[in-house]
Amino acid sequence: MTILLTGADGYVGWPTALRIASHTDDRVLLVDNFARREWVDEVGSVSATPVHPIETRLEAAEEAHGLTNLSFVEGDLTNKDFVDEILEVHEPDTIVHTAAQPSAPYSQITTWRRRIETVGMSEQRLISTGPSQRRSARI
Repeated sequence: MTILLTGADGYVGWPTALRIASHTDDRVLLVDNFARREWVDEVGSVSATPVHPIETRLEAAEEAHGLTNLSFVEGDLTNKDFVDEILEVHEPDTIVHTAAQPSAPYSQITTWRRRIETVGMSEQRLISTGPSQRRSARI
Protein backbone atom coordinates (compact mmCIF):
# COMPACT_ATOMS: atom_id res chain seq x y z
CA MET A 1 0.00 0.00 0.00
CA THR A 2 1.15 3.56 -0.72
CA ILE A 3 0.14 6.71 1.09
CA LEU A 4 0.69 9.90 -0.94
CA LEU A 5 1.27 13.03 1.14
CA THR A 6 1.31 16.39 -0.65
CA GLY A 7 2.93 19.51 0.73
CA ALA A 8 5.51 17.34 2.46
CA ASP A 9 8.06 20.15 2.88
CA GLY A 10 5.59 22.33 4.75
CA TYR A 11 4.89 23.14 8.37
CA VAL A 12 1.93 20.76 8.43
CA GLY A 13 3.10 18.24 5.84
CA TRP A 14 6.45 17.26 7.34
CA PRO A 15 5.26 16.44 10.89
CA THR A 16 2.20 14.73 9.41
CA ALA A 17 4.48 12.58 7.24
CA LEU A 18 6.58 11.61 10.27
CA ARG A 19 3.50 10.75 12.29
CA ILE A 20 1.97 8.62 9.53
CA ALA A 21 5.26 6.86 8.72
CA SER A 22 5.80 6.01 12.38
CA HIS A 23 2.43 4.27 12.54
CA THR A 24 2.58 2.13 9.41
CA ASP A 25 4.91 -0.09 7.44
CA ASP A 26 3.31 1.15 4.21
CA ARG A 27 5.31 3.37 1.90
CA VAL A 28 4.70 7.07 2.48
CA LEU A 29 5.40 8.97 -0.74
CA LEU A 30 6.07 12.64 -0.12
CA VAL A 31 5.46 15.27 -2.81
CA ASP A 32 6.30 18.96 -2.78
CA ASN A 33 7.33 21.64 -5.27
CA PHE A 34 9.35 23.70 -2.75
CA ALA A 35 7.35 26.82 -3.69
CA ARG A 36 7.32 28.03 -0.09
CA ARG A 37 11.12 28.15 -0.02
CA GLU A 38 11.13 30.08 -3.29
CA TRP A 39 8.48 32.54 -2.11
CA VAL A 40 10.24 33.23 1.18
CA ASP A 41 13.44 33.98 -0.77
CA GLU A 42 11.46 36.08 -3.26
CA VAL A 43 10.33 38.52 -0.57
CA GLY A 44 13.79 38.64 1.01
CA SER A 45 12.63 36.89 4.15
CA VAL A 46 13.76 33.88 6.17
CA SER A 47 11.77 31.02 7.58
CA ALA A 48 10.60 31.48 11.17
CA THR A 49 12.07 28.08 11.92
CA PRO A 50 15.16 26.60 10.23
CA VAL A 51 14.13 24.23 7.44
CA HIS A 52 16.78 21.78 6.27
CA PRO A 53 16.84 20.35 2.74
CA ILE A 54 14.45 17.43 2.24
CA GLU A 55 17.32 14.96 1.81
CA THR A 56 18.70 15.97 5.23
CA ARG A 57 15.24 15.68 6.77
CA LEU A 58 14.73 12.18 5.33
CA GLU A 59 18.13 11.07 6.63
CA ALA A 60 17.34 12.50 10.07
CA ALA A 61 13.96 10.73 10.10
CA GLU A 62 15.71 7.44 9.47
CA GLU A 63 18.52 8.05 11.99
CA ALA A 64 16.40 9.50 14.79
CA HIS A 65 13.18 7.54 14.34
CA GLY A 66 14.15 4.50 12.25
CA LEU A 67 11.75 5.55 9.48
CA THR A 68 12.70 3.79 6.26
CA ASN A 69 9.31 3.97 4.57
CA LEU A 70 9.54 7.63 3.47
CA SER A 71 10.39 8.56 -0.11
CA PHE A 72 10.21 11.88 -1.93
CA VAL A 73 9.28 13.14 -5.39
CA GLU A 74 9.58 16.80 -6.36
CA GLY A 75 6.74 18.05 -8.50
CA ASP A 76 3.99 20.59 -8.99
CA LEU A 77 0.40 19.50 -8.41
CA THR A 78 -0.86 22.16 -10.81
CA ASN A 79 0.84 20.23 -13.62
CA LYS A 80 -1.73 17.71 -14.87
CA ASP A 81 0.90 15.48 -16.48
CA PHE A 82 2.82 15.28 -13.20
CA VAL A 83 -0.31 14.41 -11.22
CA ASP A 84 -1.38 11.79 -13.77
CA GLU A 85 2.10 10.23 -13.72
CA ILE A 86 2.44 10.16 -9.94
CA LEU A 87 -0.98 8.54 -9.58
CA GLU A 88 -0.36 6.04 -12.37
CA VAL A 89 3.15 5.04 -11.31
CA HIS A 90 2.65 4.93 -7.55
CA GLU A 91 -1.06 4.03 -7.37
CA PRO A 92 -1.66 5.51 -3.91
CA ASP A 93 -4.34 3.93 -1.79
CA THR A 94 -4.64 7.05 0.35
CA ILE A 95 -3.94 10.72 -0.39
CA VAL A 96 -3.26 13.15 2.44
CA HIS A 97 -3.42 16.62 0.92
CA THR A 98 -1.55 19.16 3.05
CA ALA A 99 -0.22 21.26 0.16
CA ALA A 100 -0.99 24.92 0.73
CA GLN A 101 0.70 28.25 0.71
CA PRO A 102 1.52 29.98 3.97
CA SER A 103 0.12 33.46 4.33
CA ALA A 104 2.97 35.44 5.89
CA PRO A 105 5.15 36.04 2.81
CA TYR A 106 2.18 36.83 0.57
CA SER A 107 1.33 40.11 2.19
CA GLN A 108 4.45 41.39 0.41
CA ILE A 109 3.86 39.77 -2.99
CA THR A 110 1.69 41.51 -5.57
CA THR A 111 0.85 38.31 -7.46
CA TRP A 112 -0.82 36.69 -4.43
CA ARG A 113 -4.07 36.05 -6.31
CA ARG A 114 -2.24 33.91 -8.88
CA ARG A 115 -0.68 31.90 -6.08
CA ILE A 116 -4.00 31.32 -4.34
CA GLU A 117 -5.47 30.11 -7.62
CA THR A 118 -2.52 27.72 -7.87
CA VAL A 119 -3.52 25.96 -4.64
CA GLY A 120 -7.06 25.51 -5.95
CA MET A 121 -5.70 24.06 -9.18
CA SER A 122 -3.62 21.50 -7.29
CA GLU A 123 -6.67 20.32 -5.36
CA GLN A 124 -8.68 20.12 -8.55
CA ARG A 125 -5.95 18.02 -10.23
CA LEU A 126 -5.94 15.53 -7.37
CA ILE A 127 -9.70 15.20 -7.23
CA SER A 128 -10.55 15.25 -10.94
CA THR A 129 -8.24 12.52 -12.21
CA GLY A 130 -9.50 10.15 -14.85
CA PRO A 131 -11.10 6.82 -13.91
CA SER A 132 -7.89 4.90 -14.59
CA GLN A 133 -6.01 6.90 -11.96
CA ARG A 134 -8.87 7.36 -9.49
CA ARG A 135 -9.19 3.69 -8.54
CA SER A 136 -10.26 3.50 -4.92
CA ALA A 137 -7.90 6.03 -3.40
CA ARG A 138 -9.15 7.80 -0.30
CA ILE A 139 -8.63 11.56 -0.28
